[in-house]
Amino acid sequence: MTTNQKIWGKTILSSYNYLQHLCNSIDKLVKMVAVNSYYSYTFKNTQNSISNISDKIINLTNRKIDYINLKILIEKALKDIPTLYAKLLILKYIHKLPILKACEILNISKRSSYKKLEQALSSFMAKLATFGYNTEKIEVEFFGDPFINSIFKLIERNNFVLDEKADVISNDSVFKKYISELMTATI
Repeated sequence: MTTNQKIWGKTILSSYNYLQHLCNSIDKLVKMVAVNSYYSYTFKNTQNSISNISDKIINLTNRKIDYINLKILIEKALKDIPTLYAKLLILKYIHKLPILKACEILNISKRSSYKKLEQALSSFMAKLATFGYNTEKIEVEFFGDPFINSIFKLIERNNFVLDEKADVISNDSVFKKYISELMTATI
């Protein structure tokens, strides 16, 4: 497995916890845009024409669909890989447990823990590829998404500093920044 595949695997798994929150936030933004459209139309604000408002709502809805599809893709891939690998990935990247703690829970020896994690990530990425989401397709689909791209860059940047022995990087600040930017750009 290449470094790029590892980074994408970690990125996708690390984004999982945030996808439902992003969808909920997008729903709120769509309602806000719709409600605000009445006021902007009433005051003849040309910047918020019906066409612009419709484009905002369509773009937000499409982004929500992408997040829902990604969540389903992750769940399907985790379901289809060996159970031990799925549990290890869930504990490490979704629940953000240190690898040694995850291996302790799963009764995996410390000695084989890093090898198992590598195998689990490789199995996950191979399963995504069977669904048509090889690394190139993942890059095409998600590199342009500001939230996913921010997580990717964070993991890529820290991949050279941290190794698998380190804890997973928290994406909470990326999520908060993205929601703030999304609201600013939408309103």
